[in-house]
Amino acid sequence: GYQFSEIVRSLMSVYFCGGSCVEDVTSQLMRHLSYHPTLRTCSSDTILRAIKELTQENISYTSDQGKTYDFNTADKLNTLLINALVSTGELKEIEEYDVDFDHQFLE
Repeated sequence: GYQFSEIVRSLMSVYFCGGSCVEDVTSQLMRHLSYHPTLRTCSSDTILRAIKELTQENISYTSDQGKTYDFNTADKLNTLLINALVSTGELKEIEEYDVDFDHQFLE
C-alpha cells in the first residue's frame, strides 16, 4: 500500500506538472515519474480511493423557517491537513492550537 504522503505527492505532481485532472498521473506522468529512484507514484485509482476514504457524511441543519442546509466539517481531511502541517514544521506538535470552523446560514 501507499502512505498518504505518497498519495498527496502523486496528486500534487499532476498540478505541478501541468496536468488538469487526476487521471493525468496515470495517462501522462507515471512513465516519467517512475525514473525517480525513490519516488513512489500511485495510480489515479489509488488517489481517488484515498480521497474517498477521507470523505464523511454531510450534517443537515434545519432553520426555524424550515429551510434545510447541508454542511461538512471534513474531520478526517482536517486531521490529515494538521498532520501535514506538523510534519512540515509549520505547526509544532508540542503546541496547542485552536482550529476554528465558521459557518453562516443566510436566508
